[in-house]
Amino acid sequence: MNWSVPISSFVDRLLEYLQTHPEKDLRLTWSAMKQGRYCECVPLRILRQPSFEERETYQNNISLEQRLKNNLENILSYTKLENPIAPSLETGFGVGTMATIFGAELDLKNNAYPDMPKEHIPLSQFENFELPDISRAGVMALIKEQIDFYKENTPDDFLISPPNIQGPFNIAHTLVGSDLFMEMVERPHLVHRLMQLVTDALIEAIPLFQQWIGVERLSPTPGFSYCIASTESQCFVAECSCNLISSEYYREFVLPYDKQLNVHFGPLAIHPCSGKHVFDVTLQSFPDLTYTEAGWIECDPNSKSVEQAIEDIAGRPIILYVREELRKDKEFERIKQLIDIAKERGRMYLSVTGMYWTPADDDYIVNLHRKSEAYFME
Repeated sequence: MNWSVPISSFVDRLLEYLQTHPEKDLRLTWSAMKQGRYCECVPLRILRQPSFEERETYQNNISLEQRLKNNLENILSYTKLENPIAPSLETGFGVGTMATIFGAELDLKNNAYPDMPKEHIPLSQFENFELPDISRAGVMALIKEQIDFYKENTPDDFLISPPNIQGPFNIAHTLVGSDLFMEMVERPHLVHRLMQLVTDALIEAIPLFQQWIGVERLSPTPGFSYCIASTESQCFVAECSCNLISSEYYREFVLPYDKQLNVHFGPLAIHPCSGKHVFDVTLQSFPDLTYTEAGWIECDPNSKSVEQAIEDIAGRPIILYVREELRKDKEFERIKQLIDIAKERGRMYLSVTGMYWTPADDDYIVNLHRKSEAYFME
């Protein structure tokens, strides 16, 4: 990327694209979804995994200006495959953001995992841990600077997403690592102690993010590249690590803390990572859930199918975000099936990928997008 290009150039390119392609403006889709209807464009995103050359290099010394340009360029990159976009900026430092409040140090120079701690922290260190000033702990002060800079250097109608806060158990797992699972058996009281500390930190941090961003610019998504859906919720709880424990352990070690978040910020939006038992237990536990996810994942035999998810949430106004891997040579056939389901139900977003696609498949993906949109318009 040419960092000598001014920020305004990226902003102008984004606004020009939305002006000439209004059917690709996700903000219109968000508005329609909240009313249970669709607008001009099929709510479909088709992605492929980035190649090694396409991955950005993260460095400790990257400036706020460079981060904003990278953010804008990332949004524009979706248009290459004709995916819908919105002027919605990301903040924070990925999945490890909240872990830094507890002393975790991110390895921003690690190109493969720039948002993961350099090393895990033994659970015993949290036995007498006291929460610091949340507004300045870890990378929080830098996030505040980031938000202020984005607000000052982009138009007022550009939205800003809160950082990726994950969820209490995901954060605990990020901090302690896989030892956490053994600790649930050997020292459950310390696991509960850490879970409460993490929950208390989230209860303090979430209003700070909302205050720093301001209600007029607060994006309804948990992070534009992570989720294109409007969750209609103040609190988006990622439960990826809960797929590594049983439903019974979720109810014992996670549910009490998710319920605290629901009291403060509910109704919740849940990212079950398409895991069947996490989908089921969270759907049962939160009658007013606003959002959940499903879709076939090849490497996960327990992934929740879209068809079963639709049956399970019947009669509830839940937004279903489909995150599904496509089978080779059956891509269009499956997308048509998903479009038919979405047209029938409403309140669905579709995000699909072929894990086998490379940059050489970009023309194929664009053509697949156009065929899908034509089918939707029929």
